[in-house]
Amino acid sequence: LDWFKKHRLDAVITGDHRTLEWLQEAGVHVPERVGVAHYALQPHERVLAGMCHNCLNSGGAAVDLLVSMMQRGERGVPDVPLRIMIDSRWLTNQTVLKSKA
Repeated sequence: LDWFKKHRLDAVITGDHRTLEWLQEAGVHVPERVGVAHYALQPHERVLAGMCHNCLNSGGAAVDLLVSMMQRGERGVPDVPLRIMIDSRWLTNQTVLKSKA
C-alpha cells in the first residue's frame, strides 16, 4: 500500500481477487480513485472488471481437435502443431469507470 500511495496509480491489474478488498480496507475508492481489473475472470463474475478467457469454449475446442486427430489415426507429436484461438471478452462490471465514448 505504501508503494501504491507513493506512485498514485490510476489502475491495478491483478490476478488476486483479494486486491479489491485490500484497497477498500485501506480507504481507496474503487473505481472513482483507482480502477481494478482481473486478468482471468469466470463468466459469472459480477463485481470485478477484467478478462474472461472463455475456458469452457477453449476446452470444448481442444476436445474436438483431439477427437478429430484420433479419428484420422494420428499418433505422436505432429510435424506442424495446431493452435486453437478462442477470443476473450472484457467484463466491465463495477471496478472500472464506464467509457465516456
